[in-house]
Amino acid sequence: MNYEPKLLENRTDKKVEFFSGGRLFIFLPGEKKILEGLDAYHALNMVNTGLTEVGVEQKMNTELPLDNMSWNQLRKMSDKSGKKIYQMGMSKERLIEEIKKCLA
Repeated sequence: MNYEPKLLENRTDKKVEFFSGGRLFIFLPGEKKILEGLDAYHALNMVNTGLTEVGVEQKMNTELPLDNMSWNQLRKMSDKSGKKIYQMGMSKERLIEEIKKCLA
């Protein structure tokens, strides 16, 4: 299966820790992080973490670490925005600029 990266949020007032793929993930209260697809699926469906997925509308209004995201994550985010931001031949820097314009 192909799992998409997701923005997850810890809406509880406790620290959440879980293992996925041999790695430890830690979410502090109120913290948001983007997880790769399989790790996000595991956190939401396989363990009782209490994490929730942030909706696309909230995702577009949240400050995201765009510079740290992979090329594929940026393209998927631009596709989910519904505005067809990505165009063939676009550089990563230009795509980040266009996503930021869309978020403003």
